[in-house]
Amino acid sequence: MINTFAGFMAVVFWSLSIPLSRSLTEKLGSFHTAGLACLIGGSLPVLYYLAVHRSQFRTLLKFSPKYLWICGSTFILYLVSLYIAIGMAATRQQIVEVGLINYLWPTFILVFSIPILKYRATPWLALGIMISLSGIVMADASMNKEDFSLQNLTDNIGNNFLPYFFALVAAITWSIYSNFASLYAGLSSKLTIPLFLFASGIVLEILSFSFHEKAAWDMTTSIELLVLAVFPCVLAYIFWDMAMRKGNVILVTSFSYLTPLFSVIATGIYLGVTLVTGVWIACALVIAGAVICNFSMKKKA
Repeated sequence: MINTFAGFMAVVFWSLSIPLSRSLTEKLGSFHTAGLACLIGGSLPVLYYLAVHRSQFRTLLKFSPKYLWICGSTFILYLVSLYIAIGMAATRQQIVEVGLINYLWPTFILVFSIPILKYRATPWLALGIMISLSGIVMADASMNKEDFSLQNLTDNIGNNFLPYFFALVAAITWSIYSNFASLYAGLSSKLTIPLFLFASGIVLEILSFSFHEKAAWDMTTSIELLVLAVFPCVLAYIFWDMAMRKGNVILVTSFSYLTPLFSVIATGIYLGVTLVTGVWIACALVIAGAVICNFSMKKKA
């Protein structure tokens, strides 16, 4: 029961990443925020194992090259794409839309499980994907307080295309990572995620330096960064691992479909964005589409 509850908490912690990241990127820059959070988040578990399990540390550093290159590269690309999307969003309201696109990852995980994990899908999968995508379209129309039309959607994407593109890349790369992490589960170790986080932090800090980002520090910024590093970057992954190893996997996975809803609520409260009725309907569509996709999947052939 405790391990299953830990999985629930992981979903809640991940939902905090979008509003916290946006608040911090306005003060520190997108890449610098992500880089520091990943460096801090990746360092804490490594320091813990060095202090408490020093004798096992060398063993924990042994990875399969296949796992390292496939899972490591997609993990890093996911984080870089996500923070580019957050940083390039022109307004706080667009963060809601970017978050919804990013949280299509449960649907994409199911789609990529067909070629990677050899699952079979029924025709309901296509319906689930269409419903999820319609939720994104409705969110776009609702947040811009306009009646939806293809012309409005085209104009919105044309005016600020990149954050939506990178949010989609983040969703796709996370789904690819998740499938290969499952496929190569026996080739990983307890230090896999911390080291991937640390490597991602280095890449993001290099990008921050290249783009000459300027930081404006205060007490609130320091607290927000620490919360981002500890909860979404460290504890969420540790709790998720606990749930996958010893909890109710089916229940926790089903609960993860609520991630976009929790994210929208957290973003609205923390950033002061008014969430109109259309956004709630959009969230319901994204969740419903993901659930339909889940039930459309059959066991491995």
